[in-house]
Amino acid sequence: MRKVDHPQESDRQLVDELAIALFEATGHAAELRGYEVSIPDGPVSQKLDALLNLDVDPPVAVPVEVVRNGYPSSIQAAVWRINAYASSQAQAAGMVIGQISPGARQILREAGVGYFDTDGSLYFRHGSILVNIEKPPRRETRSPRGSPFAGAREKVVHALLHTKGEWTNGLQLAELAQVSPYTVSIALNELSRREWVVYEGKGRAARCKVTQSSQMLDAWVEYWKVRREKRTRWFAFSQNPQRLLQSFLNKATHNDTEAEWALTGAAAGNLLCPLLTSIDALEVIVPPGTVARCASAWGLVDAARGGNVTLIEREDASELFRQPAESLPGVLLASPWIVYLDLRRDDRGRNKELGSQLRERVLSVPEKTNA
Repeated sequence: MRKVDHPQESDRQLVDELAIALFEATGHAAELRGYEVSIPDGPVSQKLDALLNLDVDPPVAVPVEVVRNGYPSSIQAAVWRINAYASSQAQAAGMVIGQISPGARQILREAGVGYFDTDGSLYFRHGSILVNIEKPPRRETRSPRGSPFAGAREKVVHALLHTKGEWTNGLQLAELAQVSPYTVSIALNELSRREWVVYEGKGRAARCKVTQSSQMLDAWVEYWKVRREKRTRWFAFSQNPQRLLQSFLNKATHNDTEAEWALTGAAAGNLLCPLLTSIDALEVIVPPGTVARCASAWGLVDAARGGNVTLIEREDASELFRQPAESLPGVLLASPWIVYLDLRRDDRGRNKELGSQLRERVLSVPEKTNA
């Protein structure tokens, strides 16, 4: 929370939600004592975001700190203010509220501080009272400004996953991702705050690796599903619909468009990790601004409805780590990571099953479990 005289309305709402959650979980009312509460014997500039009073016998003061992004590196000051206030009270149990990462939750528990997450998770402990409610995180519907998937940072994520947990340094990563070392630094800062990567060493000798590939990939999937991109539907004639892929490739590989294209989606996934007996729709990545040229060269007909070929205008992360298709000269497949993302974006039919197989056998990233 900002240290101002009038807290933001969203912060007040979080405090109100905490009071309600404590009452529902403990059966004891949590009354608001005030905002921007001075810490006894503390610096004038240091104030608690809010103070509640839990109506038990004897009453318990609940010093509250609001955090925007509760990662281990960003909660230390909040814990200090809570402990500073609590030390002046006979009975106190501090709470941190906001978006709190799993690592930060563990640190708060060990510090004897409770938390209330925006997803509804609540941990509170004082005397004989113990509340431990864990709920699944809310799905993000948009990418925040600090997202590691925004802009060129997405290429760093792609490159890191491509290393499959191996140690790498910033310069190597910049070369793999085809970005500047500065972009790598910004991206790694966001990823480390989310506890998806770890660092070792300092300066030029510093190196990093992915430690939470499942969480990173799952978060990328959620971003991928809502990203904006230009996709157009077309119809490719094939005498035998069961041979749509071969019919399309015969034209695409013999009619030069001077545009580097790549197969993705079910067709690419099935070539990387065979599962389906036939493919009835194709997805092709083309450079921005080349759709009309490619469609004309490949004999595609505009399909306002239906269609069996989707042309997707993309660059950046989708251009990395493409690979030639075995036994299909002149055909490039999108990176297996991009193929997986596209299968998850449109997981109708057997796409989801194909995506799961690709994730297990090619990407070697375990599915997240609820255990």
